[in-house]
Amino acid sequence: MTIKDLFGQKKYAVLLEALLNNPHKGFSVKELSKLTGYTQGGLCGASRALESAGLVTRVKIKSYSIQISLNISNPVVGYLQKIHEHMLYDNYNKR
Repeated sequence: MTIKDLFGQKKYAVLLEALLNNPHKGFSVKELSKLTGYTQGGLCGASRALESAGLVTRVKIKSYSIQISLNISNPVVGYLQKIHEHMLYDNYNKR
């Protein structure tokens, strides 16, 4: 089971899973597009929604570049990280 299984195959879940795999790293929209397979425009909208929910932070790096990362100060993100780690552990042990 993965985060995508919990939330469905939506951009939000895929974006969250990519960020949960690298919780202390910020990504450009271009990097996330390569990781997730979603368009940069679609990821911008998804990251705005997740920012409104307090799950991610978006920081303007240059006038044309945004860095997206998990909002690790949000307790909900901490719970998501634990769930994600547990799922990874379970999937690893099923092999």
